Amino acid sequence: MAKRILITGGAGFIGNNVARHLTANGYTVIALDDLSLGRASNLPADILLQTGDVADECVWDAVPDVDSVIHLAGPSSTPMFSSDLIGSFHSKIIGFLRMLEFARRKECRRIIYASSALVYGNAPIPLREEGPLDISNFYATAKYCLESIAHTYSLKYGMDIIGVRLMSIYGLREDHKKELANLVSQFIWDIERGRKPTVYGNGTQTRDFTNVQDVARAFQLILEHSQPLGSMILNVGTGKAVSLNDLIGVLSELMGVSVQPSYIPNPSGENYNRRQVASLERITQILGYRPSVSLQDGINEILTFRRQGSNSDKDNSDDRRVIV
Repeated sequence: MAKRILITGGAGFIGNNVARHLTANGYTVIALDDLSLGRASNLPADILLQTGDVADECVWDAVPDVDSVIHLAGPSSTPMFSSDLIGSFHSKIIGFLRMLEFARRKECRRIIYASSALVYGNAPIPLREEGPLDISNFYATAKYCLESIAHTYSLKYGMDIIGVRLMSIYGLREDHKKELANLVSQFIWDIERGRKPTVYGNGTQTRDFTNVQDVARAFQLILEHSQPLGSMILNVGTGKAVSLNDLIGVLSELMGVSVQPSYIPNPSGENYNRRQVASLERITQILGYRPSVSLQDGINEILTFRRQGSNSDKDNSDDRRVIV
């Protein structure tokens, strides 16, 4: 099986973890990243990093031949669209099209791209790929645009372009994201500094907290699947809903402290996603995917990583918090 993979956004949080996992499993990985959010230091020396903006046509001329592409580049959160709407849409959509054209020229076997659970909004749970969507912000709109483009592109050119709707992803080497990091990381940083984690509302809202290593395993399963997948959409999560109150309880126990969050009124109104838990029926049936990292084990890994001084940026002093 061909194992030469391009990962756009490869120096970012999810990208570097996927790159490390695939490299450890015999793949040759090339990372493409403009380093606007990712960091070169996230990647070990044996992974080639090419710098550049995926929306820039000239960048693709220098990218070597690969067998498949994992596309993670582009604005990765709702606040990034709030601060630069036109620029974010340009980067997201044009960058995606540039990547697809590159993959078509190179006759890549398979493309995987990151969509988001935010396209479900407050749809009924468990969230099902074939179920209703509730798109209520520009970030979710952009992700749904990618799904629509991928579907049409796959129909026209017969390519495998698989969209992965990621739940709430946390894990190692997320510190560079600062206020854009997952709540697991943000709450750990708060507790380390003796601060109260900030929670919108009463803390009963739920998220499907999924370790990035399970995302990497899911990507590998997709890459190695022997049958065509077309423009299939797949959820990647745990299938378990955890409230923010329960998350803080787990952190309190594992970090050996008594934590009381600071509850504040929710400024997001009716568009706030109150519940999130993925149906894994499709990805389990087709790929045999099952999550393997429990929330407790995933948090313990982060805590050990930080205690050992492996973290490159412990001083995340930015007081802003983004609850997503």
